Amino acid sequence: MDPRKVQNDRLQALIKKAAWSGQGLAEAVNAVGREANLPLGYTRSSAGQWLAGMTPRRPVPHIVAEALSRRLGRPVTPAEAGFDESGPEDGESPLDRLIALAVAADPVNVGTSPYRVYHLSGCPRDALPPVSAPPDALGGSVRVGRKDVESAEVMLRLFTDADAAGGAGHVRVGLSLYLANTIAPMLAAAPEEVRAELFSVAARLGYLCGVMCYYDELQGFAQQYFLVALRLAAEAAESGVQARVLCAMSVQAGALGHHDHALGLSRAAVDTAAGGLPPQEFARVLSQRAVARAAAGETNGALADMAAAQAQLKRAGGGTGTPAATLAYQRGLMLALLGDTSKAIAQMEISVHHRPATERHFRAITLSRIAGLQLRHGHLEEAVATWHRFLDDYPAINSGRARAALAVLQSGVRPYRGIPSARALLARALSLQQRLPHLTAGPRTAPAFPSRVTDVRVGFPGSPQPA
Repeated sequence: MDPRKVQNDRLQALIKKAAWSGQGLAEAVNAVGREANLPLGYTRSSAGQWLAGMTPRRPVPHIVAEALSRRLGRPVTPAEAGFDESGPEDGESPLDRLIALAVAADPVNVGTSPYRVYHLSGCPRDALPPVSAPPDALGGSVRVGRKDVESAEVMLRLFTDADAAGGAGHVRVGLSLYLANTIAPMLAAAPEEVRAELFSVAARLGYLCGVMCYYDELQGFAQQYFLVALRLAAEAAESGVQARVLCAMSVQAGALGHHDHALGLSRAAVDTAAGGLPPQEFARVLSQRAVARAAAGETNGALADMAAAQAQLKRAGGGTGTPAATLAYQRGLMLALLGDTSKAIAQMEISVHHRPATERHFRAITLSRIAGLQLRHGHLEEAVATWHRFLDDYPAINSGRARAALAVLQSGVRPYRGIPSARALLARALSLQQRLPHLTAGPRTAPAFPSRVTDVRVGFPGSPQPA
């Protein structure tokens, strides 16, 4: 043993409180790692090495701390677990957080960043402090007016359209840098006459960056951007924006399998939205609570919420286009969770039919869900045909979720490669991987239905719909 290593008594005490063996800790760490899209394979001997004083590579100390937090029902820091690791500062301003996230999201840093870890504990609306007063140097060097607000609105539309068409991989880093280098300084220097408007559009930009991280399988980063967006929306007194962000956080929690947490967030979203959203927007929040209720086994509540969402959409006259596509998709998710696969497939096909041609990314993800349901239902030929429709869109898309969908295609269809249609589909998928290596680079996950059945589908008035 390295004589410089010191027995990690802090970790030993926490494991004892958690009533875990070394194997139990290792398995919990591997599970949290999967949420961060990190294929960890720790064993009992790994836990033994940590107890002997070895510090694992970043961000594993933060993953260990999160696993213990969930087991003990309270936040545990890496330092409390005996690791000499610093992480995101609890008292960090939302503006400082935007800058820190941009640095951490750089491809060189993202793999080891503690921001990669999704945190289950804590109240999201109290997670960040109010925005502090601007530093003198910054406040004196930046002049902010209405033109800057209008420019930020234009950038919101551009980033939204780019994500909808081609996926988060094309624009996520650009948006994170725009938030850090342009929006954060403007927020710090914003005069009273434009402060609320600027904070409102900044909240929506932060939300969109969170959605992009979600689709790029960077769940911890997504959560951090959602938390910043919540704080900025609170500063702007925008309850409607807060409701949409809480709804997106519910989607994320459900996708990661934290169904109780997802239900709590969806209830908070509905409560926050009451009276603060137009009917078309409120329909999306209600439909997410329906999905969360279905995942939690509340069948009657889920059906009631979905009916209420449909009534809200009808009241708004949103029977076509993105609103109709979104609600049909959510209804399909709910029905899949309730076990009605045939009707779920039908609703998702309706969603594809209503999805605008410019929203290629969302259409492809929906098609991947349909194909997965068809395969689970024993309809191989239908699934193969749907997967071909997915591959039609795939070359133009760059996102972690699209790569995961391609991995699902290959793993799901491979057992049937003796059938000509399945073999041809696999050959086409392989050909795309070989011709488009930039779209298949990086870690991939193969999410299992329905643990990642849900996707973020919450939009903002006056702009195209983010994912």
